[in-house]
Amino acid sequence: MKNIFKKAHSLYLSEKDAKAIKLIETVEYKSIPDVFLLYIDIHLNPSKGKVNKANLKKCIELYKEALSLGISETAYELGEIYLCDERFKENIDKAIGYYKKGSELGNSLCVFELLSYYRDNKCNNFEFQITLATKLLEDKIFKIAALNHLGRINLNSNFTLFNIKKGLEYYNSSCDLGNSNSCMKLMDFYYKGQFVEKNSNASFKYCLKAENGDSSLIIDEIIFWKNKLISELEN
Repeated sequence: MKNIFKKAHSLYLSEKDAKAIKLIETVEYKSIPDVFLLYIDIHLNPSKGKVNKANLKKCIELYKEALSLGISETAYELGEIYLCDERFKENIDKAIGYYKKGSELGNSLCVFELLSYYRDNKCNNFEFQITLATKLLEDKIFKIAALNHLGRINLNSNFTLFNIKKGLEYYNSSCDLGNSNSCMKLMDFYYKGQFVEKNSNASFKYCLKAENGDSSLIIDEIIFWKNKLISELEN
C-alpha cells in the first residue's frame, strides 16, 4: 500500500491528477489513512486549474468521513478550511469545534491551534488551556511552545491559580530550549522588575539568549533591546 501512495503522489506532483485518482481508486483507499488523505488533497488542490464548487463540497464530506474513521489529521484540515481557506465561508465556531475534536483524538496540531486561538483572543478558559498545553509537553515538536503557553497562563493575574514561581519556571524552560519569545519575556521582567527583582545584567543575559534562539520573527526587537541594554550598562 505504501507503493500505491508513492506512485499516486508522484503522479500528482507530475500534474497527472486524473491518473493518480484512478490509481488510488483501484484499492480500498478509505482504509489507508495516508492514501485517503492524498485522494482528498488531489480533489481539493488540483495541480492544474481551480477546484469547482461541487468538488469543494465533496471534499468536505470526504474529510468528515475520514474523521469519522478516526483520522485525526482531517480535524485539523477542516479547522483550517473554516478558519482561513478563502474558498470557504469563514465559520470560527466550526473551526474551533473541529480543532477540539482533533485534540480529543490526540492531534497535536489541533491542540496547538486551539491554544493559539485562545491566546490571540484573550480567552479566560485558563484551566482548559493548561490541560491542552500539558498534552503538548509530550510532543517533541510542540513542547517548547507548550512551555511558553504555560508560562503565560501562570503569570496571568486573571488566572485564579496565578503562580509566579511556576510561570517563571515554565518561561525559563522554554527559553533554555531556544524559544526567543520566552527569553524576551524574562528579559522584560528583569528590566522592569516585574515578578522578579530588577536586574539589568540578568535582563541583558536573557536578551542574548533570545538572539541565539528561534528569533527570526522578532529579530528587530531583540537588536533594539540588545543595543539599548548595552548602552545602559556602559553608563
